[in-house]
Formats: sequence, C-alpha cells, structure tokens
Amino acid sequence: MRGRVLLIVLLIALGIGAIGIGLALASDAEEYASSSFLEIGATLLLVVPLVFVERALERRVERVRSSTEESVGRVEEDVQMLRDEVGEATSRIGELRSEFLDQVGQQREHDESAVTEAREAISWESIGALLDRAESLRGVSGAGVRVKLPHVWDRVRFRQVKAEPPEGEEYEPMIWISVENVGGEDTGIKTIWKPGEKAIDPLLRLAEAWQKEGTYPGDSILDPDHLYESLVDALATAIRSRTNERGTEALHSLVEKVNDRWAITNFGLEYLGEPEYPIKKEDILRDPVLAREHMLEKTWVAGHADDFREAFMVAERFFKPRKRRQLPIRGDRQ
Repeated sequence: MRGRVLLIVLLIALGIGAIGIGLALASDAEEYASSSFLEIGATLLLVVPLVFVERALERRVERVRSSTEESVGRVEEDVQMLRDEVGEATSRIGELRSEFLDQVGQQREHDESAVTEAREAISWESIGALLDRAESLRGVSGAGVRVKLPHVWDRVRFRQVKAEPPEGEEYEPMIWISVENVGGEDTGIKTIWKPGEKAIDPLLRLAEAWQKEGTYPGDSILDPDHLYESLVDALATAIRSRTNERGTEALHSLVEKVNDRWAITNFGLEYLGEPEYPIKKEDILRDPVLAREHMLEKTWVAGHADDFREAFMVAERFFKPRKRRQLPIRGDRQ
C-alpha cells in the first residue's frame, strides 16, 4: 500500500514537473515542445488520480463481493445445519412413539412376569413385589386387599407395611395378615409375615391364634393354596386394570375380588367385564332391595344372577356402618 502511494506521488510530481517544463519552454518560444510537456503533465495529473480511484473502487467492490459471498455461504451453511437439525429432530420425534410403546410394553411384560413368578413360587418376595406394585398404582385399598375363605364368611386381609426401625437402621417391610368377617370387622386374629419366612409360616401362626380363640374352622378352610392363588389373582386384576393398553377406565382401588365378575372397591361394587359398570356404595346402602332388583333387570346381569347376588350381599355387609375397622385407612381409601 505504501509503495502505491509513493508511485502516485512520484507520477503527480512528474506531471507537475512536466507542466513546469512546458511553461518554461513556452516563454522561450519552443511552442511544440512546450505543448508536449504541458499535455504530458496534464495527462499525468488527471489520469493518475483517476486510475488510483478506479483501482481503489475495484478493490473495495471486490472486498464487498467477497464479504457478501462469505456471508451468503455462512447463511447457506446455517440453513443447511438448521435443515439437518430439523431432520434429526423429526427423526427423533418419529422414534419417540416407538420408544414409548416399547418401554410401556416392557413394564407390562414385567408385571405379567411377576404374576407368573408368584403363581409358580409363592414367597414373601414374590407376593411383596405384587403388593408393592399394586399399591404404587393405587390399584388396591390403602387398608390392603382381602380374599375369602372357602365355605365360610370370614376373609383374610393382606397388607404390606413398614415397621418403625431402631435408630440408625432401615425400614423393614413386612406383610400384615389378619382375619375379619364379611362386614370387615376385626376378629383379633392376625400375624406378620416377615422377609425370609416361608409362605406357610405366617399361616401356621394364624391357625394357632385362631385355635386359641376357639373358633378355628378347620385345616381345609385355611388352605394355603386357595389363599395365595386368590391373592395373586386379585392383585393381578388390580394391576391389569390400571395398566390396560386399551386405556379403558380402571377399577377403583380394589378391596376384594368376590368372584370372576364382580369386585368390591373403595367406590362400591364394580363389574369386571363389559360393559364397565360401577355401583356406588351410597346407592347400595340407600335402598339395597331397589338397587339389587334394578341390576337384575339387566340382561347381562341376569345371565349370571348368582354371581351378582353373592357380590351384592358381600358389598352390602361390607359398606354397612360399623363400630370398628380392622386397619386404619389412608386418605379416602376404603
């Protein structure tokens, strides 16, 4: 840049010098030479600045063009990057549904595996896992779930609890097992199933406590196979109701699965098939005869009237006000 300036200054100086020589010769009557030097000087003074300005403008235009091309290039790169990101985001969104369905399906398969495991190998761990899962889904009553004993009106209730540990120790989970009558009144016969114990250990203690009361119904009534099979079936019903892939309305928190068609929940008496049909406990208590006969008029109920009558009778007795409940209730759960 400095060399160009010096060259321009030199050319201008030559132009001025040429003009000066032309003027000097004009005074000496050298007309031709004077004119030549004057033209050369004037040309240098006029052309050199114009050439410099032209070259400067060309360079500036070139810089602006280069800068514009670079800016356009960067914009094109940014646009392409944005297109790529949008494409990746669209791909991820397209994959989200599949990932969601896979994970939900895996959880459902895990639940079914837990049910199968409990049926094949009854243990504190397998029953505890089902109880914990059902409670986490709010699928069972806060007071636990109960199952009926064969040929008698008594029920056995199962509830997972955590005992207050000594200071510095962790909570110890356990399963509370108790006997109540059909109306939910505590009989005082109860025991605790602790981790590490066999499935029959708490039932042996329950039988002994029952024998001490003098009302023991016999070994065929307190049947471990029947009890645990009924318990697993009830918990599976509660879990499936909450995790149904079709998204149908779930049962309210389960208290007892009376039979394959009807269940008692904290809401009232609910049908397990189609159509979904819950009967409010208030309607049952307000006029039991009217509520029962109204339901029996429905063809889908009349076809299995014995199942409905059994479930309705149990629900009526369970929801009837009583002085004392077996277990405290959390929140508004039954």
